[in-house]
Amino acid sequence: MVVGLFYGYTAILGRNYLWMDILTFVLSVVVGQLVSYRILIAARMRPSVQWGAMILLVVLIAAFSLLTYYPPRFILFEDPRNHEYGILDSYGQ
Repeated sequence: MVVGLFYGYTAILGRNYLWMDILTFVLSVVVGQLVSYRILIAARMRPSVQWGAMILLVVLIAAFSLLTYYPPRFILFEDPRNHEYGILDSYGQ
């Protein structure tokens, strides 16, 4: 949520503002806490929801691993120090 809000408002406004960054962080934490609370007080979840959550977790781990080594040529994945993409580019392999 933080990444989406940050890049969304900087794309619209053309630059970032500290107060907007702080507001983005606070909003994301509040939404995360509300979702966590709703899950905590909910009755036992159906097995399909549990399986869906496990599948989503596996997909996120796979995406993180894959995008670490083979990121798309997009500014979000660019290393600001050397302007390269991914671990393989950074270490010259």
